[in-house]
Amino acid sequence: PQEIIMHNIGSIDSIANVVFLAANKRFATPASAFLLHGISWTFQQNSSLTYTQMQETMSRFDAAEQLSAQIIGNHTSLTAEEVRELFRQGQSKTPQFALEKGLVQEIKDVQIPSGAPLHAIVPPNIV
Repeated sequence: PQEIIMHNIGSIDSIANVVFLAANKRFATPASAFLLHGISWTFQQNSSLTYTQMQETMSRFDAAEQLSAQIIGNHTSLTAEEVRELFRQGQSKTPQFALEKGLVQEIKDVQIPSGAPLHAIVPPNIV
């Protein structure tokens, strides 16, 4: 029941796009960007997989990508297939693209009212 407002003031990348879309109201500053790309998997050095394990891994890749594409498609004007095509492109998109496709409702500079609660998500390696 809580209204959530998010502002993209830099770049929203990868799975953060799904988190961003959880907001009721979404805005992007004119200099922001959105990066949609496919799922990645890190294998340990010198690891080996059987044929069946590789098929299972590919099935996980496909399921995770389908779910991400479905979530993004459900909250934008994009279809899941269009999202999957964007994943294959792996290109950074403009705020105008985000507006046209429904990732944001408006392009504007951030204006947070005095006294409004503010929460920022910052990766731990950024100081």
